[in-house]
Amino acid sequence: MQNFMYLCSQKLQRHASTDICQSEGNTTMNEITQDNLYLLLPFKISRVADMLCADEHVSTIEAMRRIYTSAMYKQLEQESTKRWHEGPVSLYQTL
Repeated sequence: MQNFMYLCSQKLQRHASTDICQSEGNTTMNEITQDNLYLLLPFKISRVADMLCADEHVSTIEAMRRIYTSAMYKQLEQESTKRWHEGPVSLYQTL
């Protein structure tokens, strides 16, 4: 299940960079906005979930529940916090 989530997040991440580059309006190439931030989150969340499953021996479902109900995720989903710059390890440490 974890490998499947990782592969899905990799595919989403590739599409994210394509969508950002092809978008029009005020968004320029590789600019992250509140409107396109959601494209980056699955990859980061899947990596944090993998770490949580390994370290705390919880199921993938439980790991996802903990992440999506955490204060860390509430900050991560807000572009203005710039937490999307952080890697999975840093995000996991603040979970």
